[in-house]
Amino acid sequence: MPRIRFTADYDYKPKPGVTIGYKAGWSGLVHGACAEQAIKLGKAEAVPFVKPPSDLAETLGARRYGKRRSI
Repeated sequence: MPRIRFTADYDYKPKPGVTIGYKAGWSGLVHGACAEQAIKLGKAEAVPFVKPPSDLAETLGARRYGKRRSI
């Protein structure tokens, strides 16, 4: 799934009776066919993936989730 940013409002119709609307300025992951069509029509641009920091797994692993708080 490519990451794109919409430069104009775009309605993607994957099959009859189904429409997915994207507002200008929204960016995120979309299906490949949607990205290809939107970019071809000039309504979107590709956004490069930003690689997460190499120590992200260590940082997330160090946190304790669900820790009970004493009152």
